[in-house]
Amino acid sequence: MFGQPANHQNPSWPYGSQPPAPQVSSVAGASDNQTLLIQAQIKAIQESSQAKISQNNLLHQAQLKAIEEESRAKISLHILLVQAQVKAIEEESKTKIEILHSEHAAAEKREESLHRDKELDLRLTGEAERSELLKTTECERQLSKAESVARIEMMG
Repeated sequence: MFGQPANHQNPSWPYGSQPPAPQVSSVAGASDNQTLLIQAQIKAIQESSQAKISQNNLLHQAQLKAIEEESRAKISLHILLVQAQVKAIEEESKTKIEILHSEHAAAEKREESLHRDKELDLRLTGEAERSELLKTTECERQLSKAESVARIEMMG
């Protein structure tokens, strides 16, 4: 695989972990000191790589945690917004219901008032008709009396 030493024995090492250190027993034509230097360089590169991997893992974990917290905050905010909207709708509905009840009560009062007015009109109309009838009767009686008086006077 690309970037791995040629004598690496485990080609399926998981991403994010360090591959096993190559076994450098000796380098052709190198002295023991040179071999030790090469081994030390390889170990330093591996430790540096492992440190970078660990640092990247920590960074990614922090980013994931920040994304989760932001998501939770957005969800909480959305829930609060929906709750506020529901409460506003409930209040508006209560107000509309109260208005409808008020209008209904006012309509019933108007209906009762109209009914009373009709009854009063009927009573007044009845009384007026009786009064007119009495006046007519009284007029007829006075006319009859006047006619009688006039006859009496004419006779003599």
